[in-house]
Amino acid sequence: MRSMGMALMASALLAGAATAAELRIGHSDLPLSGNPMCCTSNTHGYTLQAAYDHLTYIDDKGNAVGGILESWTNPERNRWVVKVRSNVKFHNGRTLNVDDIVDQFTYYATDEGKAKAVAIVRNLGAIKEVRKVDASTIEIETRVPNPIMMSEVGMAKAVDMKHFADVGFDGYGTRPVGTGPYKPITWARDRVTLESHKDGWRPGKIDKFTIMALPEPPSRLQAFQSNQIEIAMQITSDARQAVTRAGGRLHTASAPSILTLMFQSNPNGPAEERVRTLIKPSTDVRVRQALNYAVNREEYLKAIIGEGITVATGQPAPRTVRGYQPDIKAYPYDPAKARALLSAAGYGSGLKLQAEVVNNVSELNDTYLKVGQDLARVGVELEIRPITLADLIARSRAQKAIEGQLFSFDMGSFPTMDMMRSINALHSCNTQGKWTCFPEIEPTIKAANEEFDMAKRAEHLRKIAQFYHEQATSIFLHEQYQLDAISNKVQRWNPVNWYVNWHELEFRG
Repeated sequence: MRSMGMALMASALLAGAATAAELRIGHSDLPLSGNPMCCTSNTHGYTLQAAYDHLTYIDDKGNAVGGILESWTNPERNRWVVKVRSNVKFHNGRTLNVDDIVDQFTYYATDEGKAKAVAIVRNLGAIKEVRKVDASTIEIETRVPNPIMMSEVGMAKAVDMKHFADVGFDGYGTRPVGTGPYKPITWARDRVTLESHKDGWRPGKIDKFTIMALPEPPSRLQAFQSNQIEIAMQITSDARQAVTRAGGRLHTASAPSILTLMFQSNPNGPAEERVRTLIKPSTDVRVRQALNYAVNREEYLKAIIGEGITVATGQPAPRTVRGYQPDIKAYPYDPAKARALLSAAGYGSGLKLQAEVVNNVSELNDTYLKVGQDLARVGVELEIRPITLADLIARSRAQKAIEGQLFSFDMGSFPTMDMMRSINALHSCNTQGKWTCFPEIEPTIKAANEEFDMAKRAEHLRKIAQFYHEQATSIFLHEQYQLDAISNKVQRWNPVNWYVNWHELEFRG
């Protein structure tokens, strides 16, 4: 029945798809709206990047490079002078100007902006003010010195603030206007159709394409096999042979994130008393380390994901992110050591834990089940409680309590490609959830956030990575990855670190 339901859903979504001459893409989820201020997850970002330009981008060395903001200097530790790219056209024909950028940041500082654009605002907290200098220049003043300010600014995308003033936050979602390589024609929750923005500063090479929401990986694979779509994004590794038989290829790319089961390890966090009592075992570093030693990562990677796709990890940053430490290895599989640590912590006779997980993808579900089986071998009973992505987002923003000692989460570094992006936003004392909070490392975190000498900053990042490893702030699992099925009609598909090169993509329909 589940397979039949997925097939019916796929057929319904594909029934009104573009003609065969148009590129068709199946994706797991589409943004909640066409307003780029509402959604910052990588899943939603794939679609938004087609219609919007980031203010800055990150190159393959982790450095900020020009987007809508073309170049910059840093004359003082708290001040950046920034040139805005000229001759950039919005989809409605209006030319972007400096006021659009200043007004956008002014909006983020309003009560409405803080409430509705919260995902962006919480990542731009270092900004005190953005001012217009002249017709091509803005000035960014920060509250504290911030060496990666221009990387963090890349969280925002260019918005037509004149149009925004006319239609409002919600209206912008149904009538989106960006500067990106593709112009939206229709924008619905299950389907987005775009055409080339031929007047853009880097116009798309494809006349028209449609992205459809096909939530289940099997439905995307089925649509690809039946030639109903030319790209199936985010499929599972066991689809390799099916993709090849369908005349396509499997594209593998690293992602700037690691998959974890995050601990609630802060006994003094904002959670109510019943939750603080519940999480007592996970506040003990011996328990956290024990659970890391108990997981056989290499076994589940080989059995569930397949060889050569990703690697096990034991630190907050993957290999593609600034702050990664080659000598910090994943915790080795050592069940005897795990049992000894649990016994030393007072749980030698057994321990029951709960983990809230988003497991809507078969590989995630299988991974969490395998982790549970490994923990059972050292006397830990792990109850897995499925939650939705919306539930997880609400928990990450402290809108709902986390009802367990562990919860599924990633440590993502998009868009800055810097280890501190995730730690500052979610996994340290100065965050909403505060599930990870160690006062003793906070001075080093502050130093890393303010050090402009990159060599000195690298030493701070090293200390932080080592600390998070030793404190076992999560059950570190593996680096995340992106697998896409690509038709041979599609050329130059090369997403890197969750950026899709939409402006370079070619299609021979």
